[in-house]
Amino acid sequence: MTTLKIFRKPTIKLVLILAVLSVSAILLKNHKTSAVILINDEGFVPEKLSVKAGTTVVFQNAGVKPHWPASNFHPTHTLYPEPGGCIGSKFDACRGLKSGETFSFKLNIPGRWAIHDHLFPGMTMVIEVLDKTGSVPNSTPAPDFSKQGLPNASQFRALDYPIQLDLIKKSSQKDPVSTWQYIKTTFIVDGQVVGNAHEFAHIIGNQIYTQFGLSGIKNCDDTFAFGCYHGVTEKLLQQKGASVVKAVQAECLEIFPPKVNLLYTGCIHGMGHGLLTFESLNIKYALRDCDGLDVDYRPYCYDGVFMENATDNPKTAYDATDPWKLCRSLPDQYHYNCGRYQAQDLRKEFGSDLDKTAVACNKAPDELMKDPCFESIGFFVAQTAIGNIQKIVELCGTIKQAIASDICIIAAAKETIFQKYKDWNQASTELCSKVEISFKDKCLESNAKVKKMYQR
Repeated sequence: MTTLKIFRKPTIKLVLILAVLSVSAILLKNHKTSAVILINDEGFVPEKLSVKAGTTVVFQNAGVKPHWPASNFHPTHTLYPEPGGCIGSKFDACRGLKSGETFSFKLNIPGRWAIHDHLFPGMTMVIEVLDKTGSVPNSTPAPDFSKQGLPNASQFRALDYPIQLDLIKKSSQKDPVSTWQYIKTTFIVDGQVVGNAHEFAHIIGNQIYTQFGLSGIKNCDDTFAFGCYHGVTEKLLQQKGASVVKAVQAECLEIFPPKVNLLYTGCIHGMGHGLLTFESLNIKYALRDCDGLDVDYRPYCYDGVFMENATDNPKTAYDATDPWKLCRSLPDQYHYNCGRYQAQDLRKEFGSDLDKTAVACNKAPDELMKDPCFESIGFFVAQTAIGNIQKIVELCGTIKQAIASDICIIAAAKETIFQKYKDWNQASTELCSKVEISFKDKCLESNAKVKKMYQR
């Protein structure tokens, strides 16, 4: 018994060490300058690494779940400046690595680069790539904030992203709730999101769950594309699996009672985001998990799955010969939510030509998908115009089909409220005056519902 006690605790560490030695042996045999990084189900090992330019880094999955190493930012993967990847940068495994699998990448560009797991975005690390002088060019040294705490908003935004990442990780480990308020204050200026805060929201959500459990989700909200909600459910699912979806529903409804407001919808929506990544971007598995909820609440979960899929999933490549292939392959109960994100795929073919996108929306296989597809054009328009009324009316006006054009404006008004663009209340009301008279009441009712849903 004594012998068992001696060896039980170091078993996981021993496995990791053996994995590193195994990969290192292969690399030495091939005479490559290399460094080995492990990804287990808790994060990267190590979390910080310095290498010379020209070094090949090898990521090995030492965990049970699939893991997908890629350059920040999540989900665009654009930080490491070498294009050609499946989403953004070429520094991207482009799929979840199975347990034991590896991904290799040669780092030729000196700099300080942040890395994350695309399937569990709260898991991050930083690699410093040194130039010939042994330094990191064009990078700001990390200031010492140990005495004063986090810097003010303008100071923080001026820091290199990897330094920001390190500060948020340390701060959220101490006090994730205050850190959540801090990044909202720092990255929302005049009602608009500035900079890349989505990854930070994931990290903070992870820490909220670690410190408070599922009940900590009450500290989250929909800011930064539901990243905090996603971070909480991401960590929960990682530890307990998809069987907990009903428990998340119960917690969302207890924290955000439906009789008081509709904030529970964002809470459940955030779980949908987490389910898709938990299921390694398999959309059918994630939707099946959503079906573990009560019928009335499933659509909010579906919506989170499709939103995550639209922004994060290169597996569902757009097929110009059959644009509605994904939606048609799914049962009817998913069609409405699938249609809500279809325009993001259609833009891969039609770009900024909104009229052609609307024509493609009009060819939806059934009515359940058609209007939501028109709506999704409006969401894009609002994000492009950043709430500017004239720009929204102008862009939606390029759609020749009158009904589609009006639905575009109504959806843009909703998105203006949701994103809290500057003067969103006045702007959303004025947009309702730009639609045909028969649509005006529908527009105002839509605005009222969104304001109630997100307490605007």
